[in-house]
Amino acid sequence: MKRVLAFGILLILLGGCTDKIKEERIYWFENETELTTDFEIDVSKRFILIPIVAEKDTLQFIFDTGANQILIFPNQQTNKLKYIKGEPLNSKEGIHTIDGRFIHNLNFNLESIIFENVSGILTDMKRFPEQFNAYIKQMGIDGMIGYDVLKDFPIQLDFESGRGTVYRNSNAVNDDKSGSLLALSFHNNKPYIDCKIKSNKDSLETIKLQFDLGNLGTLELIPFTIPNFEIPENAEKKEGYGISGKYEIYTGITEKLLIGAIEIDSIPTAFLPVNIYSESDRNGKIGLEVMKQFNLTIDYPNERLIIKNNNDS
Repeated sequence: MKRVLAFGILLILLGGCTDKIKEERIYWFENETELTTDFEIDVSKRFILIPIVAEKDTLQFIFDTGANQILIFPNQQTNKLKYIKGEPLNSKEGIHTIDGRFIHNLNFNLESIIFENVSGILTDMKRFPEQFNAYIKQMGIDGMIGYDVLKDFPIQLDFESGRGTVYRNSNAVNDDKSGSLLALSFHNNKPYIDCKIKSNKDSLETIKLQFDLGNLGTLELIPFTIPNFEIPENAEKKEGYGISGKYEIYTGITEKLLIGAIEIDSIPTAFLPVNIYSESDRNGKIGLEVMKQFNLTIDYPNERLIIKNNNDS
Protein backbone atom coordinates (compact mmCIF):
# COMPACT_ATOMS: atom_id res chain seq x y z
CA MET A 1 0.00 0.00 0.00
CA LYS A 2 2.82 2.41 0.81
CA ARG A 3 4.46 1.77 -2.55
CA VAL A 4 1.19 2.40 -4.41
CA LEU A 5 0.60 5.63 -2.47
CA ALA A 6 4.13 6.85 -3.14
CA PHE A 7 3.75 6.10 -6.86
CA GLY A 8 0.45 7.97 -6.91
CA ILE A 9 2.07 11.04 -5.34
CA LEU A 10 4.85 10.87 -7.93
CA LEU A 11 2.28 10.88 -10.75
CA ILE A 12 0.59 13.93 -9.24
CA LEU A 13 3.90 15.76 -9.01
CA LEU A 14 4.80 14.89 -12.58
CA GLY A 15 1.33 15.92 -13.72
CA GLY A 16 1.99 19.42 -12.42
CA CYS A 17 4.98 19.76 -14.76
CA THR A 18 3.26 19.02 -18.06
CA ASP A 19 2.83 22.67 -19.16
CA LYS A 20 4.84 23.33 -22.29
CA ILE A 21 6.05 26.55 -23.86
CA LYS A 22 4.02 26.84 -27.05
CA GLU A 23 5.14 28.27 -30.36
CA GLU A 24 4.85 32.04 -30.48
CA ARG A 25 2.60 33.65 -33.09
CA ILE A 26 2.15 37.38 -33.72
CA TYR A 27 -0.15 38.07 -36.67
CA TRP A 28 -2.78 40.32 -38.19
CA PHE A 29 -6.32 39.13 -37.38
CA GLU A 30 -7.05 36.60 -40.10
CA ASN A 31 -10.56 37.83 -40.94
CA GLU A 32 -9.50 41.49 -41.05
CA THR A 33 -9.28 42.86 -44.61
CA GLU A 34 -8.22 46.40 -43.73
CA LEU A 35 -4.55 47.33 -44.14
CA THR A 36 -4.56 49.73 -41.18
CA THR A 37 -6.24 50.05 -37.82
CA ASP A 38 -6.30 53.04 -35.49
CA PHE A 39 -5.91 53.20 -31.73
CA GLU A 40 -5.77 55.92 -29.09
CA ILE A 41 -2.48 57.06 -27.63
CA ASP A 42 -2.40 58.78 -24.26
CA VAL A 43 0.51 61.00 -23.24
CA SER A 44 -1.33 62.72 -20.39
CA LYS A 45 0.58 60.47 -17.96
CA ARG A 46 3.88 61.46 -19.61
CA PHE A 47 4.60 58.04 -21.13
CA ILE A 48 2.96 56.91 -24.38
CA LEU A 49 0.18 54.60 -23.19
CA ILE A 50 -1.56 52.19 -25.57
CA PRO A 51 -4.51 49.82 -24.98
CA ILE A 52 -3.72 46.11 -24.70
CA VAL A 53 -6.69 43.73 -24.40
CA ALA A 54 -6.08 40.57 -22.35
CA GLU A 55 -8.49 38.27 -20.50
CA LYS A 56 -11.34 40.62 -21.53
CA ASP A 57 -9.68 43.53 -19.71
CA THR A 58 -8.10 46.60 -21.30
CA LEU A 59 -4.65 47.15 -19.86
CA GLN A 60 -2.42 50.23 -20.11
CA PHE A 61 1.00 49.47 -21.55
CA ILE A 62 3.85 51.89 -22.03
CA PHE A 63 4.84 51.97 -25.70
CA ASP A 64 8.62 52.09 -25.60
CA THR A 65 10.95 51.73 -28.58
CA GLY A 66 13.67 50.92 -26.04
CA ALA A 67 11.78 47.86 -24.74
CA ASN A 68 13.27 44.80 -26.41
CA GLN A 69 11.13 42.47 -24.30
CA ILE A 70 7.56 42.58 -23.01
CA LEU A 71 7.43 43.61 -19.35
CA ILE A 72 4.48 42.86 -17.07
CA PHE A 73 4.11 44.89 -13.85
CA PRO A 74 2.44 42.85 -11.07
CA ASN A 75 -0.89 44.31 -9.91
CA GLN A 76 -4.54 43.35 -9.49
CA GLN A 77 -5.18 43.48 -13.25
CA THR A 78 -2.14 41.59 -14.45
CA ASN A 79 -2.60 38.91 -11.77
CA LYS A 80 -5.53 37.69 -13.91
CA LEU A 81 -3.26 36.91 -16.85
CA LYS A 82 -2.69 33.28 -17.75
CA TYR A 83 0.86 32.14 -18.38
CA ILE A 84 3.40 29.57 -17.33
CA LYS A 85 6.39 30.51 -15.20
CA GLY A 86 9.91 30.30 -16.56
CA GLU A 87 13.36 30.89 -15.14
CA PRO A 88 13.93 33.55 -12.46
CA LEU A 89 16.07 36.59 -13.29
CA ASN A 90 18.59 38.19 -10.98
CA SER A 91 20.47 41.29 -12.08
CA LYS A 92 23.01 40.90 -9.25
CA GLU A 93 24.05 37.55 -10.73
CA GLY A 94 24.35 39.06 -14.20
CA ILE A 95 21.42 37.04 -15.57
CA HIS A 96 19.54 40.14 -16.76
CA THR A 97 19.37 43.87 -16.16
CA ILE A 98 15.87 43.42 -14.70
CA ASP A 99 14.84 41.26 -11.74
CA GLY A 100 11.78 39.06 -11.96
CA ARG A 101 10.87 35.92 -13.87
CA PHE A 102 10.45 34.89 -17.48
CA ILE A 103 6.83 34.01 -18.29
CA HIS A 104 5.51 32.25 -21.38
CA ASN A 105 2.28 31.55 -23.32
CA LEU A 106 0.86 35.06 -22.84
CA ASN A 107 -2.12 35.95 -25.06
CA PHE A 108 -3.44 39.45 -25.82
CA ASN A 109 -4.10 41.83 -28.70
CA LEU A 110 -3.41 45.40 -29.81
CA GLU A 111 -6.31 46.19 -32.13
CA SER A 112 -5.87 43.87 -35.16
CA ILE A 113 -2.53 42.43 -33.99
CA ILE A 114 -2.94 39.10 -32.21
CA PHE A 115 -0.24 37.91 -29.79
CA GLU A 116 -0.37 34.20 -29.07
CA ASN A 117 1.92 32.35 -26.69
CA VAL A 118 4.42 35.21 -26.41
CA SER A 119 7.08 35.41 -23.72
CA GLY A 120 7.88 38.30 -21.42
CA ILE A 121 9.18 39.22 -17.99
CA LEU A 122 7.08 39.47 -14.84
CA THR A 123 9.07 42.15 -13.09
CA ASP A 124 10.12 42.45 -9.48
CA MET A 125 9.13 46.06 -8.87
CA LYS A 126 11.47 46.36 -5.88
CA ARG A 127 14.38 46.34 -8.32
CA PHE A 128 13.31 49.65 -9.89
CA PRO A 129 14.10 53.10 -8.48
CA GLU A 130 11.51 54.24 -5.92
CA GLN A 131 10.37 57.13 -8.13
CA PHE A 132 9.63 54.86 -11.09
CA ASN A 133 7.97 52.22 -8.92
CA ALA A 134 5.70 54.76 -7.21
CA TYR A 135 4.77 56.37 -10.52
CA ILE A 136 3.78 53.04 -12.12
CA LYS A 137 1.53 52.21 -9.17
CA GLN A 138 -0.01 55.68 -9.01
CA MET A 139 -0.86 55.75 -12.71
CA GLY A 140 -2.12 52.18 -12.89
CA ILE A 141 0.30 51.15 -15.64
CA ASP A 142 0.30 47.41 -16.35
CA GLY A 143 3.30 46.74 -18.58
CA MET A 144 5.62 47.83 -21.35
CA ILE A 145 5.95 46.79 -24.99
CA GLY A 146 7.93 47.91 -28.02
CA TYR A 147 9.97 45.59 -30.22
CA ASP A 148 7.42 42.77 -30.15
CA VAL A 149 4.92 45.01 -31.99
CA LEU A 150 7.33 46.94 -34.19
CA LYS A 151 9.39 44.02 -35.54
CA ASP A 152 6.54 43.09 -37.92
CA PHE A 153 4.14 46.04 -38.00
CA PRO A 154 4.94 49.71 -38.76
CA ILE A 155 3.24 52.21 -36.48
CA GLN A 156 2.43 55.87 -36.99
CA LEU A 157 2.10 58.15 -33.96
CA ASP A 158 0.22 61.42 -34.29
CA PHE A 159 0.67 63.12 -30.93
CA GLU A 160 -1.33 66.18 -31.93
CA SER A 161 -4.52 64.18 -32.54
CA GLY A 162 -3.80 61.51 -29.92
CA ARG A 163 -4.16 58.77 -32.54
CA GLY A 164 -1.92 55.93 -33.55
CA THR A 165 -2.12 53.81 -36.70
CA VAL A 166 -0.76 50.30 -37.02
CA TYR A 167 -0.07 49.04 -40.56
CA ARG A 168 -0.51 45.47 -41.70
CA ASN A 169 2.84 45.63 -43.48
CA SER A 170 5.39 48.15 -44.79
CA ASN A 171 3.68 48.32 -48.20
CA ALA A 172 0.63 49.85 -46.53
CA VAL A 173 2.61 52.83 -45.19
CA ASN A 174 1.60 56.03 -46.98
CA ASP A 175 4.88 57.88 -47.45
CA ASP A 176 4.08 61.10 -49.33
CA LYS A 177 7.78 62.15 -49.21
CA SER A 178 6.93 65.30 -47.23
CA GLY A 179 8.84 64.24 -44.13
CA SER A 180 12.45 63.55 -43.23
CA LEU A 181 13.50 59.95 -43.81
CA LEU A 182 16.07 58.52 -41.39
CA ALA A 183 17.67 55.10 -41.48
CA LEU A 184 17.25 52.93 -38.39
CA SER A 185 20.04 50.69 -37.16
CA PHE A 186 19.66 48.19 -34.33
CA HIS A 187 21.57 46.81 -31.37
CA ASN A 188 19.90 44.21 -29.13
CA ASN A 189 16.63 44.99 -30.92
CA LYS A 190 16.82 48.66 -29.91
CA PRO A 191 16.69 51.35 -32.66
CA TYR A 192 19.29 54.05 -33.38
CA ILE A 193 19.34 57.10 -35.64
CA ASP A 194 22.14 59.37 -36.86
CA CYS A 195 21.78 63.07 -36.09
CA LYS A 196 24.06 66.11 -36.01
CA ILE A 197 24.86 68.50 -33.18
CA LYS A 198 26.75 71.77 -32.98
CA SER A 199 30.03 71.23 -31.14
CA ASN A 200 31.95 73.52 -28.81
CA LYS A 201 34.03 74.57 -31.85
CA ASP A 202 30.90 75.39 -33.93
CA SER A 203 31.39 72.37 -36.18
CA LEU A 204 28.52 69.95 -36.91
CA GLU A 205 29.32 66.49 -35.57
CA THR A 206 27.43 63.34 -36.57
CA ILE A 207 26.23 61.35 -33.56
CA LYS A 208 24.48 58.03 -33.06
CA LEU A 209 21.48 58.25 -30.71
CA GLN A 210 19.21 55.57 -29.35
CA PHE A 211 15.66 56.40 -30.46
CA ASP A 212 13.97 55.87 -27.09
CA LEU A 213 10.32 56.85 -26.73
CA GLY A 214 10.27 55.35 -23.25
CA ASN A 215 12.73 57.99 -22.09
CA LEU A 216 10.77 60.97 -20.78
CA GLY A 217 13.63 63.39 -21.25
CA THR A 218 14.76 65.36 -24.26
CA LEU A 219 18.35 64.59 -25.13
CA GLU A 220 21.03 62.56 -23.40
CA LEU A 221 24.65 62.84 -24.54
CA ILE A 222 27.95 61.18 -23.62
CA PRO A 223 30.32 64.08 -24.42
CA PHE A 224 33.64 62.22 -24.30
CA THR A 225 32.43 60.00 -27.18
CA ILE A 226 31.77 63.03 -29.43
CA PRO A 227 34.57 64.90 -31.24
CA ASN A 228 35.00 68.57 -30.23
CA PHE A 229 32.26 68.34 -27.59
CA GLU A 230 32.45 68.88 -23.83
CA ILE A 231 30.05 69.22 -20.93
CA PRO A 232 29.08 72.92 -20.71
CA GLU A 233 30.83 74.79 -17.90
CA ASN A 234 27.54 75.97 -16.44
CA ALA A 235 25.98 72.47 -16.37
CA GLU A 236 24.48 71.43 -13.03
CA LYS A 237 25.27 68.09 -11.40
CA LYS A 238 22.18 65.98 -10.63
CA GLU A 239 20.97 62.39 -10.24
CA GLY A 240 19.22 60.65 -13.11
CA TYR A 241 17.19 57.48 -12.89
CA GLY A 242 15.53 55.04 -15.24
CA ILE A 243 14.23 51.52 -15.37
CA SER A 244 17.72 50.11 -14.87
CA GLY A 245 18.66 52.30 -11.88
CA LYS A 246 20.19 55.63 -10.84
CA TYR A 247 23.19 57.36 -12.39
CA GLU A 248 25.07 60.67 -12.28
CA ILE A 249 24.27 63.36 -14.86
CA TYR A 250 24.93 67.02 -15.57
CA THR A 251 22.09 69.13 -16.96
CA GLY A 252 22.58 71.95 -19.44
CA ILE A 253 21.74 73.09 -22.95
CA THR A 254 22.76 71.73 -26.36
CA GLU A 255 22.82 74.65 -28.78
CA LYS A 256 21.64 72.90 -31.94
CA LEU A 257 20.41 69.45 -33.03
CA LEU A 258 19.65 68.34 -36.58
CA ILE A 259 17.31 65.37 -37.12
CA GLY A 260 17.36 64.91 -40.86
CA ALA A 261 16.20 68.24 -42.27
CA ILE A 262 14.62 69.28 -38.97
CA GLU A 263 16.62 71.74 -36.85
CA ILE A 264 16.01 72.20 -33.12
CA ASP A 265 17.72 74.90 -31.05
CA SER A 266 18.50 75.15 -27.32
CA ILE A 267 17.64 71.63 -26.18
CA PRO A 268 17.73 70.80 -22.45
CA THR A 269 20.22 67.96 -22.20
CA ALA A 270 21.45 65.40 -19.68
CA PHE A 271 25.21 64.96 -20.05
CA LEU A 272 26.72 61.68 -18.82
CA PRO A 273 30.30 61.87 -17.55
CA VAL A 274 30.69 58.10 -18.13
CA ASN A 275 29.11 55.64 -20.56
CA ILE A 276 26.66 53.57 -18.50
CA TYR A 277 25.52 51.54 -21.51
CA SER A 278 26.82 48.31 -23.02
CA GLU A 279 26.92 49.77 -26.54
CA SER A 280 30.30 51.44 -26.89
CA ASP A 281 29.49 53.26 -30.15
CA ARG A 282 26.40 55.15 -29.06
CA ASN A 283 26.74 58.86 -28.28
CA GLY A 284 23.51 59.17 -26.28
CA LYS A 285 19.77 58.91 -26.71
CA ILE A 286 16.87 61.06 -27.85
CA GLY A 287 13.68 60.91 -25.81
CA LEU A 288 9.96 61.46 -25.97
CA GLU A 289 10.02 65.13 -24.98
CA VAL A 290 11.74 65.95 -28.29
CA MET A 291 10.03 63.41 -30.53
CA LYS A 292 6.43 64.09 -29.47
CA GLN A 293 6.66 67.43 -31.29
CA PHE A 294 6.48 65.45 -34.54
CA ASN A 295 4.37 62.97 -36.44
CA LEU A 296 6.36 59.71 -36.49
CA THR A 297 6.14 56.63 -38.67
CA ILE A 298 8.28 53.84 -37.22
CA ASP A 299 8.99 51.13 -39.77
CA TYR A 300 11.29 48.44 -38.38
CA PRO A 301 10.81 45.98 -41.29
CA ASN A 302 12.19 48.61 -43.72
CA GLU A 303 14.62 50.02 -41.12
CA ARG A 304 13.37 53.58 -41.46
CA LEU A 305 11.86 56.40 -39.43
CA ILE A 306 9.72 59.08 -41.12
CA ILE A 307 9.46 62.37 -39.22
CA LYS A 308 7.06 65.17 -40.09
CA ASN A 309 6.21 68.45 -38.46
CA ASN A 310 2.69 68.15 -37.03
CA ASN A 311 1.38 70.97 -39.22
CA ASP A 312 2.62 69.05 -42.30
CA SER A 313 0.67 65.86 -41.48
